[in-house]
Amino acid sequence: MAATAIIGTNFTFQALFRDTDGTPLAVNTPTLSVFYFDDTDTKQVEVAAQPMDNPVVPETGRYVYAYLIPTTFLNGDTLYAEMTGIHPGSGDTLVVDETLNLQAATSLQSGLIHSFYE
Repeated sequence: MAATAIIGTNFTFQALFRDTDGTPLAVNTPTLSVFYFDDTDTKQVEVAAQPMDNPVVPETGRYVYAYLIPTTFLNGDTLYAEMTGIHPGSGDTLVVDETLNLQAATSLQSGLIHSFYE
């Protein structure tokens, strides 16, 4: 899934983990990693396997992580996120991926970004 985020602002990553039948699933040790690829296509890690939180309004299987996008990124850069959790029954690692297309803040933007995830 791809989302747009504004450089220098907070972006909230969200993951909704589901069981094989599609029902929301509370996983063990939900974590988030954020990375990008530099000019030489080398993977650079910004956030390494940090614990995700429950949202303000609890929802089974949904976890969040607020991330301040550094101002060192440029308009058009891309960040990648990998959110993982361990299935409590099988022990399998479940993965949710997200791509962030970064935009520079401009005077024309209202500063309000809407993103909906499932």
